[in-house]
Amino acid sequence: MRKKILYITSLFRKRSCSASIRNMALVNGLAELGNDVTVLTIRYPSKVLDDFLVANLDPKIKLIECDVKLISDFVPSSYTGGSSGVVNSQNIFKKYIKKLFFFPSVDILWLKSKHSIDPGSFDYVISSSDTKSSHFLAEKLIKSCSVKWAQIWGDPWQSDVNTNGIIDGLRASYYEKRFLEQADKIFYVSLPTLELMRNIYPSIKSKAFYIPRSYLRSVTSPSFKSKLTINIVYTGVLKGRSITPLLDSISSFNQTSSALKYRLKIFGKLSEAQLSTLESCDFASYFGEVQLSEVFRAYREADVLLYIGNKSGTTQIPGKLYDYFGTDKPILALVEDEKDRVYQFLKESNRCQIFANHKGSIDLNEVSNCLGSKLVLEEYSPSAISKDFLHLLEVN
Repeated sequence: MRKKILYITSLFRKRSCSASIRNMALVNGLAELGNDVTVLTIRYPSKVLDDFLVANLDPKIKLIECDVKLISDFVPSSYTGGSSGVVNSQNIFKKYIKKLFFFPSVDILWLKSKHSIDPGSFDYVISSSDTKSSHFLAEKLIKSCSVKWAQIWGDPWQSDVNTNGIIDGLRASYYEKRFLEQADKIFYVSLPTLELMRNIYPSIKSKAFYIPRSYLRSVTSPSFKSKLTINIVYTGVLKGRSITPLLDSISSFNQTSSALKYRLKIFGKLSEAQLSTLESCDFASYFGEVQLSEVFRAYREADVLLYIGNKSGTTQIPGKLYDYFGTDKPILALVEDEKDRVYQFLKESNRCQIFANHKGSIDLNEVSNCLGSKLVLEEYSPSAISKDFLHLLEVN
């Protein structure tokens, strides 16, 4: 049965943003299933948007972009080539200033923007974070009506690795609990995170579900042929993750192998220290932050895709893993903890060659032996995830 859906998200069609891909894939999938979808988001400068995402929004979707003053006109230097994805100490300083003066995020003025939406005319209001401002706006909109409210959480809040300090933690805990109590349905994009949140908030068990991020589109290559150089590709945020063990492993392998050599290509954000380390390796290349079309081209030309997990103990799964599921390339997964639930999830996917993120543990011979043997995981396609989402949305 066709549903009328209002989808609220602050991150939509933005470049170099995993949440943008997740939101785009889901709303396109919902529209393809015949639903009437309206997206309420923030208007950003065209330079901040990803050309591929802009061009591939389903034309049946109604898009409402709100003017949010400075955010709607400001173009960060990373989008103009100024910092090319390198995170420096000034970026970190700005991050703390934002946390201090703009809660929950710099787009909080979105709540004061003008629009003529009647939330009561929809079957469902769906708010998707990050950023958490989407949940604040949804709460404000539905106060005077009885529409069903579903929340999608890309990350938890109070237990998130980026929630630091007493004040930050207290605010996150208060609003997270408040929003979860009001929701009719709650969705987490990581199964380990869902399990964690059900333990923290037992009252949400019956209305909280797991809905993974889908890939946006499948990327496959012609049948694999033996080659002398194996290209490993990493996309996304590298900052905060350890790349040194892999660099050491590749260096050792290349020095001892006369026939086969590995190369590493990095796309996305990293720290100044990581950039310096990469520049000292003749087998490693850094391409900065790029448009999504270039990411897909990198997937197509790659032989192996690299996944590096978050710190030990976290339940969050980087969104790039689901993009990788949409390819036919082996996934080299480096993990910090072989006993946590994220490791178990990776293992159960049957798509990853998993190693502890230590130099002596990474077996590149094993990786080369599985080239050309993987398939796209169709259960993570936009249509499959959207069908599952609608089913869970309507189940009592």
